[in-house]
Amino acid sequence: AGQGAKPGYGNVLGGAVTYVDARNRILNFTSGGYSGSNSRVRYDQYTTVEYQGQRYGVEQLERGDVIRIEGRAVGNGEFLAQRIIVETSVRAR
Repeated sequence: AGQGAKPGYGNVLGGAVTYVDARNRILNFTSGGYSGSNSRVRYDQYTTVEYQGQRYGVEQLERGDVIRIEGRAVGNGEFLAQRIIVETSVRAR
């Protein structure tokens, strides 16, 4: 039956937001919490952000928000975020 890619969200990343580059559509975050290593993922117009049942745009994420990122590898070592769940809002602390 071949070795087609499995459908759905195969990869989950997590960490704390450091910077959203809206011009280049890149979300920078520290993986593994506030003191983790710097990581980045791409996002597109279809990427959704969810927090307490509400939907937001990626540009509304704030530095320090703790997030879980579901998405997929898109080649060249890049990762495309498809769904971002805010686990802890920086404003809620």
